[in-house]
Amino acid sequence: MDTTPAETGDCRTLVDGQPGLRCRNTQEQKRNLVMNAKNESVALLEKQHFRFENSRFNNVVAHGGSRPILTCRVVEARRETAVNFIDFAVVPVGGDIGIHTHSEDNEEVYIIISGQGEMVLDGRKLTVGPGHVVVNRPGGTHGLKNTGSTDLRLVVIEVPVTASR
Repeated sequence: MDTTPAETGDCRTLVDGQPGLRCRNTQEQKRNLVMNAKNESVALLEKQHFRFENSRFNNVVAHGGSRPILTCRVVEARRETAVNFIDFAVVPVGGDIGIHTHSEDNEEVYIIISGQGEMVLDGRKLTVGPGHVVVNRPGGTHGLKNTGSTDLRLVVIEVPVTASR
């Protein structure tokens, strides 16, 4: 006798959602639901947690700098974020991010993770190192040179600025 789950009372979910078909093993369904939830959680976490060590860097000459640096865009502008982008950057000894001027619709934050450098910020020179945070204002001019003996690692965050601020 072919019965539906409602008739047998031993299962709540129908195979492929079709009435009149026998149920799948509920333990298998529970395992699949748990695995799907874990996979979705891992995928979400991968979009929220980033490390220099497992990032894929590209060689670029940044803003007319003197030689290539390594960059990795870890976050691109999305509806659910308030940033234009977040980049990891590695500036080799003697390398630089060339002096450049931003538009009035964004500001950029440099967070120095390791190494030593000289930051040019609106014509002033600043010595920077681990733990330093530099906010490059909308319309500001800035650049960064590695003056140390090791790679200079930093996080660059660009955020939009609205006229109402």
